[in-house]
Amino acid sequence: MPDWKRTDVTHQLEAVMISQTNFSKNLGLLEGVVWEQSTLEAAYYTDLRTSGKLRVCGEGWRRGSFIRIVHNIPEFNYRKTLGTYIVTDDSAEYKNGKWFYNLTLQSTLAMLSEDRFVKPYPIDKGTKAVDAMMAVLQNSGAHSMRTAFGNFSGAEAKSQVAIDDSLADDVRATKAQVLEAGKSRLEAFFALSSMSNNRIDVTPEGYIRVTRYTPPANKSAAWTFDLREDRGTVVNGSLSRSSDWLSIPDTVAVRHDYSTDKKTGETYKKSGTRADGTTYKAGDPKIETTQHSIYAYAKTPNGPHSIAQRGYSVVDFQQVSSISPHTLKAASDYAVKALKSKVELVEWELDTTYLPLWEGDVVNLVVVDGYTDYRGTRKCLVKNVDIDLGTM
Repeated sequence: MPDWKRTDVTHQLEAVMISQTNFSKNLGLLEGVVWEQSTLEAAYYTDLRTSGKLRVCGEGWRRGSFIRIVHNIPEFNYRKTLGTYIVTDDSAEYKNGKWFYNLTLQSTLAMLSEDRFVKPYPIDKGTKAVDAMMAVLQNSGAHSMRTAFGNFSGAEAKSQVAIDDSLADDVRATKAQVLEAGKSRLEAFFALSSMSNNRIDVTPEGYIRVTRYTPPANKSAAWTFDLREDRGTVVNGSLSRSSDWLSIPDTVAVRHDYSTDKKTGETYKKSGTRADGTTYKAGDPKIETTQHSIYAYAKTPNGPHSIAQRGYSVVDFQQVSSISPHTLKAASDYAVKALKSKVELVEWELDTTYLPLWEGDVVNLVVVDGYTDYRGTRKCLVKNVDIDLGTM
């Protein structure tokens, strides 16, 4: 087990060029990478999950090849792929007799974000989500990802990119839907994963991984950052905190508009079309439409977001059409539920020595000083990771 608190280790990086159509085919090392000006990033709430930038001196990059970043630590006998990327920009500048390339890296999910449906794509009622995902992928131009579902071998097998009942929920579509022409295949993937309560990720080797969505609060912590440790992983003085507590509403107010139809006792003398587009025939009863509005609100009586604590009121006003039944109680219940969802978001930022953590992981942060509201052990989602490849 590597001792990640050690500072006397050697970080070695390789940028390996790989085939655009066969992720297991190595095209050679990319020479001339300026690691001190190169970075990798990962973010939990972004569609492409991970990205990066490579600064390259010279003509080493084989144009069109994908890039795989591999991390080695000889002292730990440790070798791991950090990510596999497509290059979406290769702008360059000429300095002191040499070309310097700035390669923009995006995860291989970008292949599906650029591949759009050229005609409407139907998903029939009863279609299994995983079957639909497989069809979207197999009919795409991302040849290198086609075998990511089902039987595979070689590098793909090592990435364990398979969908089965142990990994993903495969529900059937409850109603037919059509994805419009011009939508990307990645948008289709996200729609299908949302329908089936799954999450899409991309493996370090570049393959799609679909798993059952697990709320971060239900995950076990992969690491503990304890600020009391003499020899820890957190860079001294790098911890910062932000919170949105001052903007959280103490009141949610709701306006619900709806209409009712009532027969007037008269009939139409000839056929025609109403203002809303519906048609009527001669002899049909005349209908009178009346507009109604219901107003309701919910208020926080105490606590840090209440008027008593903050000294003023912050009101979230919502106009909602989907409340049923059309009653004051239903509107009030909606306001109460909406107010309960307004919880404080606390974000922590810190610099650390290199750790094998990625977006989506969960960690414990032990905070010993500051307001009592924030002291103690905080269970946190790793929302963003930025890696300085020059210093790791």
